[in-house]
Amino acid sequence: MLAGGPSDSRFASAVKKEDRKNSAEPTRIHGHVEHASSMSDGAPERDSVIQLERKSVMGRSPTEAEMSRAFSKKRPALGYWDNRGIAEPIRLLLHYVGVEFDDVRFDVGPPPAYDKSDWLLVKDHLGLSAPNLPYWIEPGGLRLTQSHAITLYLAQKHGVDGESAAVRGRAIMAHECVRDCVSAFMAVTYCNAPGYCDAAEDGVHAAGALQAARQSARFNAKRDAYLKEKLPSHLDTFTTMLRHGATGWVAGSAEPTYADLCLGEALDQHLIFAPHCLDAPAHEPLRAFMGRFRGLPAVAAYHQSERFKAEPLHNRYAHFHCGWLHSAEKYYTQRHYTPRSAGEAKKSRRRELCRDILALVLLLGVLGAMMAVGRTAIEFHELEEHVEQEAACAADLPMCNMTGCCCPSPANFVDAGGVSLESASGI
Repeated sequence: MLAGGPSDSRFASAVKKEDRKNSAEPTRIHGHVEHASSMSDGAPERDSVIQLERKSVMGRSPTEAEMSRAFSKKRPALGYWDNRGIAEPIRLLLHYVGVEFDDVRFDVGPPPAYDKSDWLLVKDHLGLSAPNLPYWIEPGGLRLTQSHAITLYLAQKHGVDGESAAVRGRAIMAHECVRDCVSAFMAVTYCNAPGYCDAAEDGVHAAGALQAARQSARFNAKRDAYLKEKLPSHLDTFTTMLRHGATGWVAGSAEPTYADLCLGEALDQHLIFAPHCLDAPAHEPLRAFMGRFRGLPAVAAYHQSERFKAEPLHNRYAHFHCGWLHSAEKYYTQRHYTPRSAGEAKKSRRRELCRDILALVLLLGVLGAMMAVGRTAIEFHELEEHVEQEAACAADLPMCNMTGCCCPSPANFVDAGGVSLESASGI
């Protein structure tokens, strides 16, 4: 699960309860959604973002036109709320591998009711085994829900799940760590959402507003605790993965996997939520990762296209909906994380390698110099001792008893008459 409206497995029961509370269940239409036997034989149409209009579900079934907007039968369809949320990594993955698809977006009404009839109207008429958002429908029969299942299916189908069993295992591990981080993140942004807390704070869901209040006492306290205690731990984990991988990607793969796309989107949202969250020196690998991620041609093209919607971020009843990007935009777009092309990223890695090699050479040079100084000091000390020994011998031979003295023994000295000096002196 990745950052967004709580409409996935960990929030499924709360969503169903809220769905029942907000509106009556729609009546099932005659028959079911027809399955297209194959993809369109003609040239692929331009991807379209389908913005469904909110309809009342009281006492009627969805029309054919409404059903065709939810699933056009010509291309695969990805359905989710009209925000980035937990579906944005899937959108990003589809653009990365070049899949044409319909981006179906369902609206939620304003506070305090947050009308969900846009989705409820078609929810039970799409042939989904476990109706939920996001959903993935292919013309040919496959229909999936749950963001984790959709992500893994698409990654495996299009070969971005890793080139070996070991890489695939690390990619799964990294993806699960990203989901843990985002789950903790959403516990903050949805802390006053109806159906997800015991009681919302006063004034958060005001009639006449377009969204929940951006600030509240509960939200501020949870945000501060999350940024101080939980987020740094998650960032440390991702940094360690990048260091251990040694390729610049979290699974140690030669090319990006779906786990990198999910991590990139999660960090992208966090940089809007808290623009300074990657500033610590220890998180330099994550800053470099964001440069590589944004520099991927397919990612850069998507982010610069009309299809990409930087906001809304999470749903209307979250504190993190609209108005956040503007306050973070200057820092978010101009500081450490500007996109780089693949060539620039390769040059940067070469520069980093040259820098590391130079640092190693300098270290070895310093160690060599220290060893040379040590040897010189020892030799000087030995020379000094030798000079002292010679001086003692020259001054008073009988007293020359220093260890290692090279002077001849007094017994070897004789006077002019042939008498040993040692015998004469009584030594």
